[in-house]
Amino acid sequence: MGAVTIMISDHRIQFNKVTTFLSKMLENYPKLRAYARPRPETDILFKADYNHVDGNDTCKNCDKSRVEERMEREPRGEPFVHYGLIASGNRVMKDAVERDRLSKDSGGAMCFEMEAAGLMNDFRCVVIRGIADYADSHKNDAWHAYASASAAALAKELLSYMDSKEVTENLPQIGTIDSAGAGSVFDLMLTDPRTAATLYRHGISDTRRYPRQITPADFANFTYILAMDGGTLRRIRDFQSNWPNHNRAARTLLFGNFGEHESEEVMDPYFEGQSTFEDLFMQLTRLSLKFLEHVLGMRQT
Repeated sequence: MGAVTIMISDHRIQFNKVTTFLSKMLENYPKLRAYARPRPETDILFKADYNHVDGNDTCKNCDKSRVEERMEREPRGEPFVHYGLIASGNRVMKDAVERDRLSKDSGGAMCFEMEAAGLMNDFRCVVIRGIADYADSHKNDAWHAYASASAAALAKELLSYMDSKEVTENLPQIGTIDSAGAGSVFDLMLTDPRTAATLYRHGISDTRRYPRQITPADFANFTYILAMDGGTLRRIRDFQSNWPNHNRAARTLLFGNFGEHESEEVMDPYFEGQSTFEDLFMQLTRLSLKFLEHVLGMRQT
């Protein structure tokens, strides 16, 4: 937490480095321009008691006289960092009146999200999120990519305030994590460039992968083996049932069991565009946090 305090102090007298990091990313990877800051005219806040006009994906038919009048944004387009409360729950916030009520009741929460819900009950952590819309009925996807990239850039800046030894010592020790294929040709492919680009945007530069197939030893060496979809789970359990009894210790589960419902499957982005990889990253982040919460909870019982 000391690193956060120092960074807050620095940001009182100088700009944060989010814009610098994002500019460098776009300079090095021009194809990631979808993650650049959107045009100012796409940033529209309607009055809390005015709901979106049904039947439209955009707000072109919404009453512009119900838009909130606000001061102009900082000319540099510098992202503002809110150091304080965020609200984590198990559903998406789409009601502006409820949004304002919960913000007031909680003491000033300015962000509503789902991925970190319940996480701080098990261990101390800092949650960094990018605000992409106004948590109201006026759906606006224009800022999602920029918001996620900005959150990753701020996380990168925070890590620069921390000693690598401090980071390692404060990580929860949950053992070995590995990945393996269960029969699909795609399981043995090297890292897709779109995957690598998505990870880089979120501050993960090491994208090396060592493809391999699942083995009998995995069922003895790992406590959990998580499948991305139902078909893969069936193949894994078939492998497990056909191998020696002493190698059946691992719990084989659908990763989506730790999601919003037990039958949730991890999306397959490989035949879609770059934006689907961003959606996949957010889904895996949400599932991973819930899984980590489960593991830590099991250790305390």
